[in-house]
Amino acid sequence: MTLVEGTEGAVCGYRTQPGVSPDGRWLVFQDEVDGLVVVEMESGERRIPEVEPEAQARIDGGRPPDLLTLCWSADGSEAVLLGSNIPTMDPARPRLPNVFSLSLGDAESRGSVESASSGAWLRVRESAECESRPGRAWDIWSEGRPVAPGSGGQPTGFPDRDAPDPVVTRGSRVIQGAEERQARIVDADGQTLAQVRPPLLAPLGGRANLTRFAWSPDGSRLAWVSSRSRLGSWGGQSGLHLREADGRTRTLIPPDRRSPEIVWANDTELLACLPGEPGRVVRLRP
Repeated sequence: MTLVEGTEGAVCGYRTQPGVSPDGRWLVFQDEVDGLVVVEMESGERRIPEVEPEAQARIDGGRPPDLLTLCWSADGSEAVLLGSNIPTMDPARPRLPNVFSLSLGDAESRGSVESASSGAWLRVRESAECESRPGRAWDIWSEGRPVAPGSGGQPTGFPDRDAPDPVVTRGSRVIQGAEERQARIVDADGQTLAQVRPPLLAPLGGRANLTRFAWSPDGSRLAWVSSRSRLGSWGGQSGLHLREADGRTRTLIPPDRRSPEIVWANDTELLACLPGEPGRVVRLRP
């Protein structure tokens, strides 16, 4: 496990999951001081996006972009971010979409000398539509969302089961009923791929949850974060685990009080955002 240079101070949380461009070049995350940050994975160079006035107004109004809904263009030059919807005075249209575009590139592609210092720009985007690309749909953060008890195992925003992204989700989903103390990941055929149970001594409503999961880009390995509580919501610990193509499972990060956010950089490299003082993103090459 090694630090990704330039990620000290990363904020790791449900709505601030880090994202990696399809080519593995760029890492996007939220920082405690600088807000939205882009790091070039190979060099560790940090870029603070230049925010256009309209986008800044929305951020100042308490509606910043949400990395949970990050999706990328095929060439990695643009990420689409969503924020909290914008209310209106028209009862027929109570809210408007709040969409941001994070563009990455050189000054020539932007056409602005003033922007040459950053190479990253955040602006308001008219549409939230994410175009498909051959072999893999846009990487929308739906595969790893927590499942609320009683939701029928269907996270909000989960893709249509009849048309799942075959590479990213492979039709898998988290199953946990309202009264169930254990959780499991099942594939499109209903076969259990991974499960987590609460500790034996969990008398006061202790549960086990699968809070995040992510397939490697080639679909051969499945990583997930499990959370177990002993006394209701107290004493919970989270660990990071991996299922190999042959079905073997192993623990990558033993359970502790930190709950990492995870994303694959490529087929062999898994990134974990670890909360802490400061938070940081680390590389694991399982």
